[in-house]
Amino acid sequence: MEDSPTGLASAEAAGCSVLVVPSALPIPEADGRLVLDRLTEADPRLLRSLVR
Repeated sequence: MEDSPTGLASAEAAGCSVLVVPSALPIPEADGRLVLDRLTEADPRLLRSLVR
C-alpha cells in the first residue's frame, strides 16, 4: 500500500502489486496497480480479494 510516486516505484521495482491511495500527487492506473480515491474504499472484502 503506497501513497507516493516514490514508494510506488520502489514497490513495483520489487515486483509487488500495489494498492495506491495518492496523497499529494496524482498516480495513474496501470497493470499491477489498484488506485483508490480514499483509504476508506479499502474495505476488508477488497483487501481479502487482493491476497487470494
